[in-house]
Amino acid sequence: MPLTLDLLLPAPAVEHGTPARLHAVACSLLEGEGGHRTQVKPWTAWPLRDADATGVAWRLTWLADGHVPPAMLEPPLQLRLGPADLRVHRAELAAVEYEEVAQAPPAGGAGFHLVTPTYFNREGTDVVLPEPTLLLGSLLRRWNLFAPAPLRFGPEDRGALLEHARVSQFDLRTVRTSTVRGVPRRGAVGSVEVDLPRRSPTRSREVLGVLTAAAELLGAGRATTSGSGVVLGRPKG
Repeated sequence: MPLTLDLLLPAPAVEHGTPARLHAVACSLLEGEGGHRTQVKPWTAWPLRDADATGVAWRLTWLADGHVPPAMLEPPLQLRLGPADLRVHRAELAAVEYEEVAQAPPAGGAGFHLVTPTYFNREGTDVVLPEPTLLLGSLLRRWNLFAPAPLRFGPEDRGALLEHARVSQFDLRTVRTSTVRGVPRRGAVGSVEVDLPRRSPTRSREVLGVLTAAAELLGAGRATTSGSGVVLGRPKG
Protein backbone atom coordinates (compact mmCIF):
# COMPACT_ATOMS: atom_id res chain seq x y z
CA MET A 1 0.00 0.00 0.00
CA PRO A 2 1.63 3.30 -1.06
CA LEU A 3 1.80 5.89 1.70
CA THR A 4 2.46 9.59 1.16
CA LEU A 5 3.83 11.68 4.00
CA ASP A 6 3.71 15.47 3.62
CA LEU A 7 5.81 17.41 6.13
CA LEU A 8 5.68 21.15 6.75
CA LEU A 9 9.09 22.54 7.73
CA PRO A 10 10.22 26.08 8.56
CA ALA A 11 11.13 28.26 5.59
CA PRO A 12 14.90 28.32 6.37
CA ALA A 13 14.98 24.64 5.40
CA VAL A 14 15.22 25.66 1.74
CA GLU A 15 18.81 26.82 2.02
CA HIS A 16 19.84 23.46 3.43
CA GLY A 17 17.74 21.25 1.14
CA THR A 18 20.31 19.97 -1.32
CA PRO A 19 19.61 16.64 -3.06
CA ALA A 20 22.35 14.95 -1.03
CA ARG A 21 21.01 16.17 2.30
CA LEU A 22 17.38 15.32 1.52
CA HIS A 23 18.44 11.88 0.34
CA ALA A 24 20.45 11.28 3.51
CA VAL A 25 17.57 12.30 5.78
CA ALA A 26 15.12 10.16 3.84
CA CYS A 27 17.45 7.14 4.04
CA SER A 28 17.79 7.62 7.79
CA LEU A 29 14.03 7.87 8.28
CA LEU A 30 12.99 5.04 5.98
CA GLU A 31 15.91 2.62 6.22
CA GLY A 32 17.04 3.19 9.80
CA GLU A 33 20.38 4.33 11.16
CA GLY A 34 23.05 4.11 8.52
CA GLY A 35 20.50 3.99 5.68
CA HIS A 36 21.52 2.96 2.16
CA ARG A 37 20.67 -0.68 2.83
CA THR A 38 19.20 -1.49 -0.56
CA GLN A 39 20.12 -0.58 -4.12
CA VAL A 40 16.50 -0.47 -5.28
CA LYS A 41 14.77 1.86 -2.86
CA PRO A 42 11.00 1.46 -2.40
CA TRP A 43 10.37 5.15 -1.85
CA THR A 44 10.61 8.56 -3.45
CA ALA A 45 11.55 11.95 -2.01
CA TRP A 46 10.40 15.23 -3.49
CA PRO A 47 12.47 18.40 -3.24
CA LEU A 48 11.46 21.12 -0.83
CA ARG A 49 8.80 23.44 -2.24
CA ASP A 50 6.99 26.53 -1.02
CA ALA A 51 3.88 25.77 1.04
CA ASP A 52 2.94 29.12 2.62
CA ALA A 53 4.56 32.26 3.97
CA THR A 54 5.99 30.47 7.00
CA GLY A 55 7.05 27.08 5.75
CA VAL A 56 8.07 24.68 3.01
CA ALA A 57 6.68 21.26 2.16
CA TRP A 58 8.57 18.01 1.81
CA ARG A 59 6.99 14.81 0.52
CA LEU A 60 8.06 11.22 1.03
CA THR A 61 6.24 8.32 -0.62
CA TRP A 62 6.62 4.71 0.51
CA LEU A 63 5.92 2.30 -2.35
CA ALA A 64 6.53 -1.21 -1.02
CA ASP A 65 3.55 -3.39 -0.25
CA GLY A 66 3.69 -4.89 3.24
CA HIS A 67 6.19 -3.55 5.78
CA VAL A 68 5.98 0.19 6.51
CA PRO A 69 8.83 2.08 8.23
CA PRO A 70 7.80 3.41 11.66
CA ALA A 71 8.80 6.95 10.65
CA MET A 72 6.02 7.00 8.06
CA LEU A 73 3.41 6.21 10.69
CA GLU A 74 4.94 8.29 13.50
CA PRO A 75 6.97 11.10 11.88
CA PRO A 76 9.70 12.72 13.96
CA LEU A 77 9.09 16.08 15.58
CA GLN A 78 12.46 17.36 14.40
CA LEU A 79 14.75 16.74 11.43
CA ARG A 80 18.42 17.47 11.04
CA LEU A 81 19.06 18.78 7.53
CA GLY A 82 22.75 19.46 7.07
CA PRO A 83 23.79 21.79 9.92
CA ALA A 84 20.21 22.78 10.79
CA ASP A 85 17.82 21.23 13.30
CA LEU A 86 14.32 21.84 11.97
CA ARG A 87 11.06 21.42 13.81
CA VAL A 88 8.32 19.61 11.90
CA HIS A 89 5.32 21.96 12.03
CA ARG A 90 2.83 19.51 10.54
CA ALA A 91 2.72 15.96 9.20
CA GLU A 92 -0.07 14.54 7.03
CA LEU A 93 -0.24 10.90 5.97
CA ALA A 94 -2.32 9.63 3.05
CA ALA A 95 -2.75 6.05 1.84
CA VAL A 96 -4.01 4.47 -1.37
CA GLU A 97 -4.28 0.83 -2.37
CA TYR A 98 -2.57 -0.42 -5.52
CA GLU A 99 -5.85 -2.15 -6.33
CA GLU A 100 -7.54 1.25 -6.37
CA VAL A 101 -4.95 2.74 -8.71
CA ALA A 102 -5.24 -0.31 -10.97
CA GLN A 103 -8.92 0.50 -11.50
CA ALA A 104 -8.08 3.71 -13.39
CA PRO A 105 -10.07 3.96 -16.63
CA PRO A 106 -8.36 3.18 -19.95
CA ALA A 107 -6.67 6.14 -21.60
CA GLY A 108 -6.12 6.80 -25.28
CA GLY A 109 -3.55 9.38 -24.35
CA ALA A 110 -2.02 11.12 -21.39
CA GLY A 111 -0.37 14.37 -20.44
CA PHE A 112 2.62 14.27 -18.11
CA HIS A 113 3.95 17.25 -16.20
CA LEU A 114 7.61 16.91 -15.32
CA VAL A 115 7.70 18.94 -12.13
CA THR A 116 11.37 18.48 -11.27
CA PRO A 117 14.39 17.70 -13.46
CA THR A 118 13.75 14.32 -15.05
CA TYR A 119 16.33 12.26 -16.87
CA PHE A 120 16.80 8.62 -17.83
CA ASN A 121 19.49 6.05 -18.36
CA ARG A 122 20.01 4.39 -21.72
CA GLU A 123 22.90 1.95 -21.82
CA GLY A 124 24.88 3.94 -19.27
CA THR A 125 24.18 7.35 -20.83
CA ASP A 126 21.92 10.05 -19.41
CA VAL A 127 19.00 10.97 -21.69
CA VAL A 128 16.97 14.12 -21.06
CA LEU A 129 14.18 13.74 -23.62
CA PRO A 130 11.20 11.84 -22.13
CA GLU A 131 10.61 9.53 -25.07
CA PRO A 132 7.70 7.11 -24.52
CA THR A 133 10.06 4.14 -24.30
CA LEU A 134 11.89 5.90 -21.47
CA LEU A 135 9.08 7.69 -19.64
CA LEU A 136 6.42 5.00 -19.89
CA GLY A 137 9.02 2.27 -19.65
CA SER A 138 10.28 3.74 -16.36
CA LEU A 139 6.77 4.04 -14.91
CA LEU A 140 5.91 0.48 -15.93
CA ARG A 141 9.15 -0.91 -14.50
CA ARG A 142 8.56 0.85 -11.17
CA TRP A 143 4.94 -0.33 -11.06
CA ASN A 144 6.08 -3.91 -11.57
CA LEU A 145 8.71 -3.55 -8.84
CA PHE A 146 6.31 -2.47 -6.11
CA ALA A 147 2.72 -3.44 -7.00
CA PRO A 148 1.36 -6.83 -5.89
CA ALA A 149 2.12 -9.63 -8.34
CA PRO A 150 -1.46 -10.02 -9.67
CA LEU A 151 -1.46 -6.36 -10.75
CA ARG A 152 1.84 -6.35 -12.59
CA PHE A 153 2.12 -6.06 -16.37
CA GLY A 154 3.74 -8.71 -18.52
CA PRO A 155 6.29 -8.39 -21.34
CA GLU A 156 3.50 -8.44 -23.93
CA ASP A 157 1.78 -5.50 -22.22
CA ARG A 158 5.02 -3.54 -22.18
CA GLY A 159 5.86 -4.35 -25.79
CA ALA A 160 2.45 -3.37 -27.15
CA LEU A 161 2.33 -0.11 -25.18
CA LEU A 162 5.78 1.07 -26.17
CA GLU A 163 5.27 0.01 -29.80
CA HIS A 164 2.21 2.21 -30.20
CA ALA A 165 2.81 5.19 -27.88
CA ARG A 166 3.84 8.41 -29.62
CA VAL A 167 4.58 11.93 -28.41
CA SER A 168 1.91 14.28 -29.80
CA GLN A 169 3.19 17.54 -28.33
CA PHE A 170 5.58 18.84 -25.70
CA ASP A 171 6.75 22.00 -23.98
CA LEU A 172 10.05 21.21 -22.30
CA ARG A 173 13.24 22.88 -21.19
CA THR A 174 16.43 21.55 -19.65
CA VAL A 175 17.60 22.63 -16.22
CA ARG A 176 20.62 21.89 -14.10
CA THR A 177 20.51 19.51 -11.18
CA SER A 178 23.00 17.32 -9.35
CA THR A 179 23.31 13.81 -7.95
CA VAL A 180 23.58 12.97 -4.27
CA ARG A 181 27.35 12.96 -4.81
CA GLY A 182 27.26 16.47 -6.25
CA VAL A 183 27.85 15.40 -9.85
CA PRO A 184 26.21 17.91 -12.26
CA ARG A 185 23.32 16.61 -14.32
CA ARG A 186 20.69 18.04 -16.64
CA GLY A 187 17.02 17.11 -16.62
CA ALA A 188 13.83 18.10 -18.42
CA VAL A 189 10.95 20.00 -16.86
CA GLY A 190 7.67 20.94 -18.51
CA SER A 191 4.96 18.93 -20.21
CA VAL A 192 4.74 16.11 -22.71
CA GLU A 193 1.66 14.43 -24.18
CA VAL A 194 1.61 10.82 -25.31
CA ASP A 195 -1.10 9.35 -27.53
CA LEU A 196 -2.08 5.89 -28.67
CA PRO A 197 -3.50 5.41 -32.19
CA ARG A 198 -7.01 4.08 -32.59
CA ARG A 199 -5.66 0.74 -33.78
CA SER A 200 -3.76 0.18 -30.53
CA PRO A 201 -4.95 -2.75 -28.38
CA THR A 202 -7.49 -2.12 -25.65
CA ARG A 203 -4.98 -3.58 -23.21
CA SER A 204 -2.48 -0.83 -24.06
CA ARG A 205 -5.08 1.80 -23.17
CA GLU A 206 -5.69 0.02 -19.88
CA VAL A 207 -1.97 -0.03 -19.08
CA LEU A 208 -1.56 3.64 -20.00
CA GLY A 209 -4.50 4.55 -17.78
CA VAL A 210 -2.94 2.82 -14.78
CA LEU A 211 0.53 4.27 -15.33
CA THR A 212 -0.92 7.76 -15.71
CA ALA A 213 -2.80 7.42 -12.43
CA ALA A 214 0.29 6.02 -10.69
CA ALA A 215 2.85 8.54 -11.99
CA GLU A 216 2.62 10.91 -9.01
CA LEU A 217 3.32 8.02 -6.64
CA LEU A 218 6.03 6.27 -8.62
CA GLY A 219 8.17 9.03 -10.07
CA ALA A 220 10.11 8.39 -13.27
CA GLY A 221 13.71 8.20 -14.39
CA ARG A 222 16.78 8.52 -12.23
CA ALA A 223 17.35 9.99 -8.75
CA THR A 224 13.73 9.77 -7.62
CA THR A 225 14.98 9.44 -4.03
CA SER A 226 16.67 12.85 -4.11
CA GLY A 227 14.09 15.13 -5.74
CA SER A 228 14.36 14.33 -9.44
CA GLY A 229 11.70 12.64 -11.55
CA VAL A 230 8.57 14.08 -9.93
CA VAL A 231 5.91 13.48 -12.59
CA LEU A 232 2.18 14.18 -12.56
CA GLY A 233 -0.10 12.35 -14.99
CA ARG A 234 -3.42 13.39 -16.55
CA PRO A 235 -5.47 11.03 -18.75
CA LYS A 236 -6.76 12.40 -22.07
CA GLY A 237 -9.56 9.89 -22.63
